[in-house]
Parts: sequence; C-alpha cells; structure tokens
Amino acid sequence: MLKHTPVAVGLAAALLALLAPLPPNPTRAFQAMENAAHAPLFAGLAWLALRSWRAAQPRGGEREPLSRYLALWMLTTLLGALTELAQRYTGRDASWADLANDALGAALALISMATRAGQPARMPVPARRLTTAALSLGLVLYAAPPLWSAAAYIQRWAQLPVLWQCCSPLRDYFVVPLIGPQYRGVVLEEPYADWRGYRTLVLELRNSSATPITVTVRVHDALHDWQFIDRYNQAFVLDAARTTRVEIALRDIAYAPRGRSMDLAHIAGVAAFRADGARAAEFRIEAISLEP
Repeated sequence: MLKHTPVAVGLAAALLALLAPLPPNPTRAFQAMENAAHAPLFAGLAWLALRSWRAAQPRGGEREPLSRYLALWMLTTLLGALTELAQRYTGRDASWADLANDALGAALALISMATRAGQPARMPVPARRLTTAALSLGLVLYAAPPLWSAAAYIQRWAQLPVLWQCCSPLRDYFVVPLIGPQYRGVVLEEPYADWRGYRTLVLELRNSSATPITVTVRVHDALHDWQFIDRYNQAFVLDAARTTRVEIALRDIAYAPRGRSMDLAHIAGVAAFRADGARAAEFRIEAISLEP
C-alpha cells in the first residue's frame, strides 16, 4: 500500500478541492472542466480501492467475484453522493450531473480492471464485445459535454463579428431564458467580450404578432453591480409582423452607467426582453452582431 500513498494523497487533495467554494462568476468553460474532473477523480478512487483490496488478499486467492466490483462501485458512488451533499455547506450546489460523472468514472475504472483481470484473450467473444461496447459508450458519455463546450467557444470566436445567430446548432449554449412574472426574453451570457474596434451593436428582432411591441435591450460588463443605473437599458418599438434591425452605437453603451464608463473590453451579457411578463407577445432574436 505504501507505493500507492502518493496517489492516495493526490486523490484525497483532489476530493477536498471539490468541496472548496467556486470562484465568483465562473465561466461555462470552467464549469465544464470542473464537471469533467469528477470522472477521472472517482476512477482513481475506484482503482485505488480495488488495488488496496487486492493487496490485502493472499496471493493465489480466489478469483474476484462480480459482486466485489459492484460493491466497490456502489461505495465509490456513495462517496460521490456524500461530497455533493457536503457542497451545499460550502457555497456550492449539489449536482446530479456531477454524481453521474462520479458513478461513470468509477464504473469505467472497475470495468477496465475487471477485463484485465479476466485476461481478455480468454474471455468469450460476446463478453469481450459487451465490455468493449460498455467502455466505448462510457467514454463517449464522458467526453461529449466538454467537447460540446469547447465547440461552442470555438464557434463563438470563429463567427465574429456575429455574437449570436438563431441558425447555429450551438445557439443555446450561452443563452439563458428570462421568464418571470414581470419579464420575458433571453440573456446572451459570455458573449465575445472585447467590443473595442467596433462602433455598433446590431440586433435583428422578429415580431410575429399583429401589433407593434416594445422590447428592452440591456448590456452590462464584468464590473456590473446589478443596479439599473450601472448598465445600458433602452426600449425599442418593433413593427408588427416583421423583423426590425435595432442599431445601438457603442459610445452610447459605453456612457450608459452612471458615474463610470462601460468596460468595452469585458462585456459580460446582452439581454432582450419584454417588461409585461406573461402578457408579452412573442418575439424572436434572429441575430446579434457587431459592426465597425
């Protein structure tokens, strides 16, 4: 067991890191990496648990039963559940997705070790195929969320000066619905942040109703204190049954906060919403872009 002590210490440190408070306003990239870290961490814990159990057994002992692997998987997953519950007391939220990654990582490690212990060359063909399929599916499930996140960030950079457009398959990654008793619309969070070098923000807003409607556009930067006077707010009238091109000079956005200038190098969000809540007629954002 001594030769595994550095590994155990490293895994314990990583486990404690899961209980540390998150940094303020974590980006989606940070959250994706933090979520992805759960699977390899709990794979390591499951590996260490199985190696420790094997080290305690006499050499030439009985072959490991399937129930042993299942018990270790359940114990590792239970530890994951306990860490998620403990996070509620450290300013973090318990997450079913994180628990699923914990269980997935432990399962992948134990299936891989069980396969090696069973000498794959001697395993029946159906068992080898089932094991290979399970490992492949598990790796796909693990890799899909961080790869999706990476693709969204790459697209955000590649489509400049377009900040968002409705036809993109990744269009919803940075969008949060704004639905409540008073407001109804959407917020584009984490847009490409550096707007210096551009002069105009353009929103193409589609009003599908038979009457004109009023839509408010909000822009804020990373220094925003969430007070109304510390951001850009402006209402625009959308003509009935058509798409309206709303153009906003960035100098107006820069001078909008009271007592300071908007930091155009660190824009943090753009929102378009109606202020009459449940009575709001539907409108659609077709594109948001910057123009020189």
